Parts: sequence; structure tokens; C-alpha cells
Amino acid sequence: MLFVAGLLAVCAAAQVAVILAPTAGTIATVGAATTLLALATNVRLFRRFAAGTGRARVAWFFAGLASSGWTLACLLYVLDVVATGVPSVHIACIAIAIVLLSRSRLGGTTAVTVLTGGFAVFAGATLAYLWLGRHGWSWYVHSLPAGYGTASGLLHFAGRFHMPAVGEEPAVALGWRGALPYVPVAGAFAVAAAAYRTGAVDGVMLSALLLVAGLVLVRQYLVLRTNAQLLAEVNRQRAELAHQATHDDLTGLPNRALLYATLPSLQGGLVLLDLDGFKQVNDTLGHPAGDRVLVEAAGALRAAVRAGDLPARLGGDEFAVLLADVRDEREAVAVADRIIAGIVARVASSGCPVRVGASAGVVVRTPGLDDETMFRLADAALYRSKAAGKGRVELHVAA
Repeated sequence: MLFVAGLLAVCAAAQVAVILAPTAGTIATVGAATTLLALATNVRLFRRFAAGTGRARVAWFFAGLASSGWTLACLLYVLDVVATGVPSVHIACIAIAIVLLSRSRLGGTTAVTVLTGGFAVFAGATLAYLWLGRHGWSWYVHSLPAGYGTASGLLHFAGRFHMPAVGEEPAVALGWRGALPYVPVAGAFAVAAAAYRTGAVDGVMLSALLLVAGLVLVRQYLVLRTNAQLLAEVNRQRAELAHQATHDDLTGLPNRALLYATLPSLQGGLVLLDLDGFKQVNDTLGHPAGDRVLVEAAGALRAAVRAGDLPARLGGDEFAVLLADVRDEREAVAVADRIIAGIVARVASSGCPVRVGASAGVVVRTPGLDDETMFRLADAALYRSKAAGKGRVELHVAA
């Protein structure tokens, strides 16, 4: 960290030096310091890549790869081998910054947001280069230390932040950010038109440039459409898994987990039911017939409960209903009686040769009655119902 801080200090000092004395020596010093800072950035980013896993590892690799492009450009500049390579890399950084910004969330600091800031500074420095160069000014004298020194520092310090995991970043850019990847393409159209008007390119070259830009737009549209379809499919599967986790596969009723999760907010009553004659169905007609009886019983349960009540299958031939806002115990018993009558009628009408009914135990929540005690009292009432001859409702009465 001291090494990087020292390089940043050199860049800052060189900013003043090259303005006051724009000599080859001061400019060379700036180039060397920036190159070393870019190399240090590469080391930091690829170390994070080596230590990362999964999606974060891939993200750090591409961040290091992008930084390597800048490092190469610095080396080429210092060696004075390919002068035109530097602006090309800078323009690529503009596109990278725009794409990163379109994919990052607004708010919070992550490696993505810091990397976006670094590439954005690169973009600003490149614009300064183009503008100052057009006016015949020495761009490196005026902008290199402040622009690329700051950008390299941001890329280096991005390694101190975490790369967002799956779910932290949106799969598809939202709002105005969704249009950001199209900005470089729109810029290509504008540059091609301006070059054609000034005679820098002929009609054939202009047509070729417009064709390439058009193909990029088509590809971007296809990618976004595919991503949207994949996201919709993922959301559908996620909703399906969430439903399976809280509902019974056979009957489609809410399961024990959902009932237990809802019970703490219950202010009404609880009905526990057990089918009478169900064992005989399984023993004489087989389990497929038993499954059909369970499905019919679940249908009767849904038809008999009121709006706001929660019917559920606890397992086997055991069912339950959470009664919302019962006025008194008589209302709770009336719902339980209606459920039992509905089960008897529906199973009989399905053609089952075995008479199937139900017994029920009912308890109404009173102040101080916790969930566990409520279940225990309803179960005790259900046991009394079966012991008294089945096909009836027993109500727990507070002592």
C-alpha cells in the first residue's frame, strides 16, 4: 500500500512539474510512474482472481484482463513503439465503463462501482486527449498525471472491495441504465457521419461502418431478449420451488411448514381433522384409491372453509384449518361440521365403495394461549371425538 501511495504522490507531483516545465524528462517520469502503478494494479487484481471462486473469480479475471490492456498501452507509450495504441485502449475503456455502469446497482460500494469509476476516469482523460490534441496542445503535459494516475489508483483500490455475488446484481439492467450499452454504438454512428461529411472516409467506408454498428445493435438486442427470457424462466422456477416448499404435492393444499409459519399471527381458531375409514380404503382398494380419497377430501376442505381461512394437509390423512376472525366457539364448530359433511358427500359421490368420514377437534385462541398449547388442545379434542364414535366435532372448553 505504501508503494501505491508513493506512486500516486509521484503522479500528483508530476502534474505540477509537467505544467511548469514540460520537458521530456518530466513526461518520461510520469509515464514510468503510471506504468509501475498499472503493473501494481495488475498484481492486485490477479491475486484476487487466484483467491476467488465461482462468479467472483471470473469477474476478477476480466477486471485484470482489462487492466492489462492499460498496462500494455503504458509500456508501448514509454517505449514509443506504437503511439496510436494508447487512444485505442482508452476508447475501449469508455465502452467497458458504460457496460459496467449499466450492470451495477445504484447505491453501495462494491468492486464493480469502483472499477466503473476508474474506467470512467479513463474515458474522461481520453476525451481530454481528443479535444486538446485537436487544438494542437500537448495532452500528456496537461492530463496524464491527474487523469490516468487517478484512474489507475481507482482500479488498484477496487481490489479492496468485494465482487457482488449472485443475486446482488440485477440480471438485466433496469430503467435508463438499460440503454447505456447502446451509447458507444450511437457514438459510432455520429463519428462515421462526421467523418463522411469532412471527407475523411468515402461512401464505401461509411457503409461498412454503419453495417458493423447495425450488426452490433442487432446482436445487443438478441442478447437482451435472451437474457429477459432466461430471467423470466428463472423467476418461474423460483416461484415453483417456493410453492413446492410450502404446499403438499398430492393435494395442492398448504403443508405443515406454511401452517406453522402462519399460526403465530392467528387470532381465530384451529381445527384438526382425521379421516375415518381411510385405513380400510388403503387396505382393501390400494394406495392409488387412497390418494384419490385424499384429493377429494382436500377439495371438500377448500369448498367448506371461509374466505381468509387456511386449509392444510399435515400428512397422511391428517388435515387442519386455521380459522380467521371467528366471533365465538359456535362459529368454529359450524365450520368444522360443514367440513365433515362436505368430505362425506364428496368421497361418496366419487364412487368410493368404502364410507369415509372425518372427526375434528376445535380450539379457539384465547389470551395467553401459545401455538404449541393450541395444537395440543386441538389434538386432545380430536382424540375425544374419535373415542366418542367418530364423525363428530369436539370443542376444547377452557376450564
